[in-house]
Amino acid sequence: GGGGGGETLDDQRALQIALDQLSLLGLDNDETGSIYDNEPRKKSVNMTECVPVPSSEHVAEIVGRQGG
Repeated sequence: GGGGGGETLDDQRALQIALDQLSLLGLDNDETGSIYDNEPRKKSVNMTECVPVPSSEHVAEIVGRQGG
C-alpha cells in the first residue's frame, strides 16, 4: 500500500499559507522588499509573485505559532 509521497503535497501547501501570512505581516517592512527587488536571483524565481522567501527557521516559527 504505497504512500508517503502525498504528504509532500500537504507540506507544500502549508508553506504556501505560511508565506502568504508573512506577506501580510511584512507589509510594515516594505523597505526590506527594496533589497530583494534588486536581487538578480529574482529571474531564477519559480513563483510568479515577487515575495522574498524567509528562512526555514522563520517559517517554522510562524507555523508553530499558528498551532497547525
